[in-house]
Amino acid sequence: MQRAPAWFRLPVLAQDALLALFITVMQVQGTLARDPTATTPARALTDFGNLGYVLLIVSGLVVAGRRRWPVAVFLTTALASLVYYSLDIRDGPGWLGLFVALYTLTAYGDGRRSLQIAGAGIAALTVG
Repeated sequence: MQRAPAWFRLPVLAQDALLALFITVMQVQGTLARDPTATTPARALTDFGNLGYVLLIVSGLVVAGRRRWPVAVFLTTALASLVYYSLDIRDGPGWLGLFVALYTLTAYGDGRRSLQIAGAGIAALTVG
């Protein structure tokens, strides 16, 4: 397989920004497109002063800094997901940013410490 020409490759920061934008759109649009009558009733995204939207957008956009600050991005997305799901806001693909942050933490982190943080974060999210 041939590599893409050098003029076609995007800088890493641009790739991460596009990924963050894509995740944000998918989280918000996927949650809005989900049929609210198909599951048990949940809070709307506009409850608590649009907190649902804010949490989905923050957990998506923070992915742009994933390679530079993998621990901070994982903790931010984990906290946003914990708040989002503990308030029983409408279900959807709000976990996309968390999964990308978890992958980045384990792939680009500093080894043992990153795996310990990932394990503790997954345990906290499971209990929460």
